[in-house]
Amino acid sequence: LACLRYSSWKYDVHEKSAMSPDNKVKLWQIRSFPFDPIKKMSSAVVLVQNHDSFQLWVVAKGSPNRLRNLIEKRSLVDTWYDDNIKRLGKLGYRSVGLGALDITDSKAARILFPSGWPKLNESNLTLEACIHEARGHARASLVRNDIESQSSDITKKALKFIGFACFSAPMRTSSPRV
Repeated sequence: LACLRYSSWKYDVHEKSAMSPDNKVKLWQIRSFPFDPIKKMSSAVVLVQNHDSFQLWVVAKGSPNRLRNLIEKRSLVDTWYDDNIKRLGKLGYRSVGLGALDITDSKAARILFPSGWPKLNESNLTLEACIHEARGHARASLVRNDIESQSSDITKKALKFIGFACFSAPMRTSSPRV
């Protein structure tokens, strides 16, 4: 939430939605999977209203090494990715990998919105009902591996690499030197 506040986005706790500062983009959290220490990542499915259309996205964050296995492979990206993980670590940064995938035309979208996308000219009540229904479908039908695996029958695609979120993580004076 601090990132949203800093960027001037507004978060609505009741709707589980966020609105851009210019009110042109709105996001709704449809399903989220909290951080899993074994998988070293967390992810969510987000409905995006951008101007006059809706899109469905998977967003993920996690250890760079874990996310590396889920992003689309390109030889230049692989080399660049590995070099930057090492470089950021040497500079003392703690890095989190970020990935996203547009699943608007996927099986997941058809599962979550079997009657089609919400209509832009509908009342807020109808839009809320559509999103509530999609969240119910997500709880009943989507499991973590559906969106956190390249071999998923739901997404069938690799995540796009978005970037690294880097945090200054100097060694504490109380930490033993290795």
